[in-house]
Amino acid sequence: MGHRANTARWLRRHLSRTLVGELHSRGLAVAAWTVNDPRGARRLAGMGVDVIVTDAPCEIAEALAAR
Repeated sequence: MGHRANTARWLRRHLSRTLVGELHSRGLAVAAWTVNDPRGARRLAGMGVDVIVTDAPCEIAEALAAR
């Protein structure tokens, strides 16, 4: 049985708006980890990242709600 990935996981330092767009155009969701600073989370969300993995969920949720 073959399985096909539908999510691309990246360290945040490797992501750019162009890369996120390219991955989305291939039908992939984009996940970034581990993002513990609110500023970085807002930047990634602005790029269109679909999933942000964090050790600080309350802080990151607050930062994203305020954007």
